[in-house]
Amino acid sequence: MPRPTKTYIINYNVYKLEVTILKVKISFCAIAKNEERCIARCLSSLYGVADEIIVVDTGSTDRTVEIAKAHGAKVYHFEWINDFSAAKNYALDQATGDWVIFLDADEYFPDERSAKAVRSTIEKVHSNLKYDGLYHAIRNLMDTSSKEAAEKANRSFNVRVFRISPNIRFKNAIHEQVSKNGGETETYDMPQSESVIDHDGYKPSLIRAKEARNLEMELCEVRRGNSDPLLFYYIGRDYYHMGKYREALEYFQKYFDTGFIEHCFSVSHYIFHVNTLLELNKPFSESLRVLRRGMREFPSHPGLRLLNAFVLESSKRYPHAIESFEHGFSLAKTYRNPLEFTPNLMEASHARFLALLAQLYERKGDIPKALGAAQSALQKEPFQPSALAVLASAAKSLDQEVLAFIQSNYDLSKPETLQSLLTPLSTARPGVVFLTLFERYYQLTQSKDVNMFTMMAAVGEYAASVDALLARYEATAFEPYASKALGYALVSGNMSLLASVSQRAGGAYARLAEMALGIRTEMAPGDLAAFVVAAHMALGLAGVTPPLEDFASRAVNCFGKDALIQLMLLMHNHECFQDVLDISDMTLESLDDNDILKLGGPIAETAMESAYRLGNTALAERYLLCARENGGHPYVLGSFARFIADGLKKGPERKRFERLSQELLSLDLSEEIERRKKLLLLQQDGEDDGAPLAMQDAN
Repeated sequence: MPRPTKTYIINYNVYKLEVTILKVKISFCAIAKNEERCIARCLSSLYGVADEIIVVDTGSTDRTVEIAKAHGAKVYHFEWINDFSAAKNYALDQATGDWVIFLDADEYFPDERSAKAVRSTIEKVHSNLKYDGLYHAIRNLMDTSSKEAAEKANRSFNVRVFRISPNIRFKNAIHEQVSKNGGETETYDMPQSESVIDHDGYKPSLIRAKEARNLEMELCEVRRGNSDPLLFYYIGRDYYHMGKYREALEYFQKYFDTGFIEHCFSVSHYIFHVNTLLELNKPFSESLRVLRRGMREFPSHPGLRLLNAFVLESSKRYPHAIESFEHGFSLAKTYRNPLEFTPNLMEASHARFLALLAQLYERKGDIPKALGAAQSALQKEPFQPSALAVLASAAKSLDQEVLAFIQSNYDLSKPETLQSLLTPLSTARPGVVFLTLFERYYQLTQSKDVNMFTMMAAVGEYAASVDALLARYEATAFEPYASKALGYALVSGNMSLLASVSQRAGGAYARLAEMALGIRTEMAPGDLAAFVVAAHMALGLAGVTPPLEDFASRAVNCFGKDALIQLMLLMHNHECFQDVLDISDMTLESLDDNDILKLGGPIAETAMESAYRLGNTALAERYLLCARENGGHPYVLGSFARFIADGLKKGPERKRFERLSQELLSLDLSEEIERRKKLLLLQQDGEDDGAPLAMQDAN
């Protein structure tokens, strides 16, 4: 095909000067096999930018070839030899242009503007022989439902446009790269604002078969002696996505050991590597070791800081986790390096991390900061569960701020939105926020679904709630209806409602209602579980109330100490911390020698956490020592002592907790087990002084 020209005539009357400027010829190339799903979209997206279209088919059995020809492509055939570079280099051999746009069949330009920007950029840099190609942004689409979803898609960067030259070829049989004389190409950064390439081959419905094919080829390359660090990364990533975490860890460790730093993939490696360690429940110290190196190599990378904070939180190093979260979010505000990190790399996780930071602030007692972090999380993900829980908790003391946020950020004309907000708020005790939204919801729906019954009880409409729940139970025999009805009847303190439960509910819940009424003193062996469920319903709604205390007292008479212990654990979960301490002391003092090693540790651990949540570190230390003597796990206790120490200012108290933490964390567990066995034997022989072990050395 003759090369097109542009001819300009300049006439100066004396002579005629003819200037001929050659137009840059652009080829398009793709290799394909059974790509009828997407080949038409790919070729149509060129918008007349390419001067020739070449498709190399590697063995299609569908309509790929027919569709390609219908779009003006020259189709060539290449026998597949498990080598992507060989097939792509064969396509290059057929091209006659100056530059080539080389896309995969599942890639395409999303609009005419993106395609034409490539031609104008090629024409701009063509005369500058410094540049071998264009470094292009690729949006990896998981969701193609909207333009907004595409903008938030994860982005990678690669060379998809380059000069046609004998020196520029593809290398590597799998995960092929454009290379000049076997090395790197010099590229011009294509502005993302002008052009992107969309890729939908990573959608979950397509990726599994592709990963299996890639993994087979990657392992074949390793067997051939290929030790390219990136190959180890790809193998680890494919194993990770398949859920084969042990195999993934082996190859991530190989990549790690090479010391290779390649900006496009090294950051992703650290994230995959740490997530693999977490999936395998490896010690947190291993994850932190990998992250420390990653943060040294990429000190301004926000994603690594956030993941580091998550690991620190999981290992109960709360103050350090807060510091790392704050640092990570600060970096994310200004981070702009596309080689290390695109703003959307951690976007899907931002809401989760912000919610976790909110929980840490709440644990620390800084409710304004907790609310701020929760609001930031909810602006990214409006119904993030943990953030909504913090919002509900903050509503107890900052009700006007919470209500203003909800009214500004949610469409309260939709019943489903109101219900999604009311569900977490119903656990936070009735207040201005809950009552305002509840009234709005009831006006819109007049509904009486199960969640509605909980909300009705939360605002004091006990009779209507209990009656509706019992009617549901009578119609379905579904036990959760009976447990809710009993719990709400207990909170109401209304004897007639309890009588109604005893008459209309079945089995255990009827017997428990009779126990609460004082007309039953003996229970069935399996009724303790039903007691726990009913107490949970009551505590979730109203906390500890006199009717519930009376119920608990009667339960102890029927079930023994186990009922009291179960109630104590439930109270801790519902933040009734002072009640936990009252019950803990009473329970520990009443335990005999046979129960103390089985129950003493868990009870004291729960009391220890409750004391700390109340701000009483001296009492927390007392219970920690008590748990240590009565079967508490040294690692758990040592970690908690470390956490308390981290939250204290420098001084004798902090040093005491630090020493205690070091002592507990350094214990040989095998020796600890033998110590407890001997202690148990001594108790059985009656050689102790008769005082409950739980209170020995506790002061």
